[in-house]
Amino acid sequence: MQIQKLLMKLNKKQITELLIQQKPFIFVDQAEIISDNEIIGKFNLTEKNKILAGHFPNFPILPGVIAVEIMLQTGLILVAYKNNLKHNEYETYLVKIKDITLQHHISPPVELTIKVSLSPYLTDNYYKIFGSLFDGNKRKCYGEVISYFKKKGEAPDDDQTSDIAVY
Repeated sequence: MQIQKLLMKLNKKQITELLIQQKPFIFVDQAEIISDNEIIGKFNLTEKNKILAGHFPNFPILPGVIAVEIMLQTGLILVAYKNNLKHNEYETYLVKIKDITLQHHISPPVELTIKVSLSPYLTDNYYKIFGSLFDGNKRKCYGEVISYFKKKGEAPDDDQTSDIAVY
C-alpha cells in the first residue's frame, strides 16, 4: 500500500486565486496536492446548483461535460500551483478530450472526490490530465484530457494541435 504525502491543502479562496475559471463556474471546493503530479479535490453537488437547472428537471443529473470540466479544473489547479501563477497570470484551453467513460450518472446530493494525475505532453506547455470522479468508493467517471497552458506574455508554442489530433 502506497502512503500519500500531503504537500498542500487548498481551500475555496485559494482555489479561486489559482483557477482561471471564476464564480459561478468553479467546480472544486477544496484540494490536496499530494505530489508534483497528483492532486485530490472535492466538489459538493447540491440540487440547488444552477448547472442542473433544465438538465433532466425531474431527475437531475450532472452533465457529462461538467464532469470533464471538474477533472480539468482539478488538473489546472495543480499546474497553476506548480508554476506559482495566479488566475490572471496564465492562459489555458482544452485541446483534446480522450477516452472519457461515464460509468454511472451523478445526481445530487453528492460529495465527489476528484483524483487527478498530471504528465507533460509533447512540449512543456501541454499537459495530459487523467482524472476520476468518485462517490465514496464508487468510481462514476474517468478519462483523459489534454490542455494547453502558458504564462501570459510568453510566446506560444509552434502550432502542435494538428500533431495532437493523431495521438
